[in-house]
Amino acid sequence: MSLLRSRQMKAGLHVLVEKPISESMPSAQAMVRAAQRYDRTLMVTQQYRYQDHPRMLRQLIAEGAIGDIDHIVTEFQIRGCSLEWRQRMEHPFLMDMAIHHFDMMRYLLGATGFV
Repeated sequence: MSLLRSRQMKAGLHVLVEKPISESMPSAQAMVRAAQRYDRTLMVTQQYRYQDHPRMLRQLIAEGAIGDIDHIVTEFQIRGCSLEWRQRMEHPFLMDMAIHHFDMMRYLLGATGFV
């Protein structure tokens, strides 16, 4: 996966990927290095941060209307792994769905960069 993305960036293309960004951390890191090397944008789509509720909540947090954030609790429920490709994943809830919640928490708190 990362080799194809690297070729696209080398060809001068910006790359928008779905999550998970890659099948492994080394592969994802190679994609990030390629984006830096070729001065291309590598962006992972995340939809929760663009919904009305998270945007309003982020604004309230930024304005101090809520006060200091001590911790965030998120909950997700689904009735099983309904799609066949999710059933083949080793950790479908972590790899396919939880990333949205991690990203939303980072968005709400104004976190940037990688840990």
